[in-house]
Amino acid sequence: KQLSQHIRLFSDYLVLEFKKLGSFVNKGVGVLRDMVFKYDILTLDKLVLTMAMRHYEANHARVCFFIIQLLLFKEPDFRLRVTSLTNEVSPQHWHATDSYTKTQELPEKFSREFQL
Repeated sequence: KQLSQHIRLFSDYLVLEFKKLGSFVNKGVGVLRDMVFKYDILTLDKLVLTMAMRHYEANHARVCFFIIQLLLFKEPDFRLRVTSLTNEVSPQHWHATDSYTKTQELPEKFSREFQL
């Protein structure tokens, strides 16, 4: 429950900061992408769901969905993972005998090296 509150607060902060960034939006999305994909600070599903379900005014809602769009479609990380998943796992994966091992191999394929 506390994690959800922190993610909601962080999403509000993101929307307000991205509204002020102007031409530095790409740099902000790069940092956010690193937080999700490289350093594993946030999970993509919780962040996107929280931002999409949050109640914002009209301008803030546009900024929120713009952030989601940039995070999911502009950067190649998400597309690379989805493409890899669709290539590795067949649409009839529940009939396969090795579906569990294939899904367990995917996180290992995209393992993160933490840099301090």
